[in-house]
Amino acid sequence: MTLEAISKEIESASGNLRTAYGAIYITPENMKKFANILATCEDGQEILIVPYLINLEESGTYELLYYQFVMELLDVPQSYFLEFHPQNALPKEIVDNIKPKAVIPNNDKALLVDMLQEYLAKMDVMLFEKDRNSNERLKEAKLFYQIF
Repeated sequence: MTLEAISKEIESASGNLRTAYGAIYITPENMKKFANILATCEDGQEILIVPYLINLEESGTYELLYYQFVMELLDVPQSYFLEFHPQNALPKEIVDNIKPKAVIPNNDKALLVDMLQEYLAKMDVMLFEKDRNSNERLKEAKLFYQIF
């Protein structure tokens, strides 16, 4: 199964948020299904996971730009993470829990799945306090994702 086919399957799963403008936001539960299905992915490429806080009652959508995660499958002997710059001004919650990018060997689908599952598990327990406090509508917002 190709990455495009897997993405379309997850985007069409029940529970996701679909806007009038055609955008699809994926629930954390469906993202976990996406992570598991990636083991069957036939084509290797770059995957960008973008999280959002969305207030379902007041239509507030906020992209969690610094929480996004890139996974790239390359012809490398072993995996590695790219780190945030040590002198960044990001909240401690981000730099202590997630990395912005993982580079994974082409032939190691199990590691791809593990890294995405680990990222999603860490996102599940984050509070996004700085982001939630920036706008009253985000206080009760739910976490969703998009896949690019």
